[in-house]
Amino acid sequence: MAVASGAVPLALGTDTAGSLRIPAALCGISSFKPTYGLVPNQGSIPLAASFDHIGPMAREVSDCARVFMLMLSDSDRHRLGGRRSVPPEDLSGIRIGICEAPDRTGLLDEDVATGLVRASESLVELGAELVSFRFPADLLEGFADFMPLLCTDLWRYHRTLTNEPGKYQPDVAALVNAAAADHLDAERYAEAQRRRRRAIARWEEGMASANLNAVLEPTCPITAPLRASHGDVGNPAAVSLAALTALWDYTGSPVVALPSGVGPDSGLPTGVSLVGTCDTDLQVLDIGVALQTLMRPPTSPIALRVAASAW
Repeated sequence: MAVASGAVPLALGTDTAGSLRIPAALCGISSFKPTYGLVPNQGSIPLAASFDHIGPMAREVSDCARVFMLMLSDSDRHRLGGRRSVPPEDLSGIRIGICEAPDRTGLLDEDVATGLVRASESLVELGAELVSFRFPADLLEGFADFMPLLCTDLWRYHRTLTNEPGKYQPDVAALVNAAAADHLDAERYAEAQRRRRRAIARWEEGMASANLNAVLEPTCPITAPLRASHGDVGNPAAVSLAALTALWDYTGSPVVALPSGVGPDSGLPTGVSLVGTCDTDLQVLDIGVALQTLMRPPTSPIALRVAASAW
């Protein structure tokens, strides 16, 4: 909200199930979740260590890219390679996957669907090729382990603080309580992480075999709900908000989230995400920068004020 209102030019955040990308989509700004582990988590309190990412938020993807580069060590910059040499308005040769079932949650709002169409048309205008893409079955099946793994990671750290409930906001306290009942023993945790590695490998293989540079999908299937309606774990609004984002914390993939307009029905911001494979961070950012030359962040004070009051 501070970035959307112009109070600050940028901010850093953490993302375990979507906490960088969800507020960006709801408030009409941009954010970037790097490849897992690329930006160290030292100095932050973990929520679930094998899912936590740290990344930037700003109105523009280009500003997110600048901050991200400052967050990297020299060795990590070398690991990622150089930037694209083509002009930002030219995506010729770039192949973008469009999920065959973009509403894989069954929740997609009409305003969000309109924003997705706008983003797809803008990518084509920039020269990109859109390709129908189906997520590997192993990926979606493996994602069933997300909550048990998250609860186990969370419980490992936070169990020592359960006698100090005043240190937690209610939504985090609810997660800690859920983790107390739903964490895995060592053997089941190790097996779930093995399934996760296989699922990620199938995702990366699927992207490579289709020769895709990124996948485009809505960031959140819905627009901003009322502030009080999404705080508790398991709350339908909270589940809906993370219905698409959490998968990419499971895979650790780099994701650019950017505004796709203001919904004609709701008057609220909508957003789309560009998802890459491990270590394609700079390429995904470049595609996002290019897309934002045609899809500018919303500037309507009314839309931003309504979004801020809702979120």
